[in-house]
Amino acid sequence: MRELELPLLVSEPDPSVYPLRVAAFEDEAAPTSRYLIAGFNAVSHPACKQPYARAELLFQHGDPNAVGRNGLTEEAVLAVLLDRVQARTKLSSSAATYGLAKHLRCAMEFLAAEPELLRV
Repeated sequence: MRELELPLLVSEPDPSVYPLRVAAFEDEAAPTSRYLIAGFNAVSHPACKQPYARAELLFQHGDPNAVGRNGLTEEAVLAVLLDRVQARTKLSSSAATYGLAKHLRCAMEFLAAEPELLRV
């Protein structure tokens, strides 16, 4: 397991109460295919259907044409991030949110143009 460093944001709560952590699990057969995000309490979240305190991201391993769809793609995660940023631009149309949305779209276009980068 490898812990990823997260920048401390001004809006973050006291990290000693809920220290947000992201861990990458290394496996020789599937390097950087599994990530665990922990250190939050979703009980107070209005969209929470059941209480939980962690999220797991499991990325595609192998060619989906050969092994089937067995995980997330980078494009799917970028699409979620882009959707969240675009929702924020409706609330606050700052140059920073527009710039971030542009960079996320560029990243998605880059991945679409260079599919060999995604083969693991």
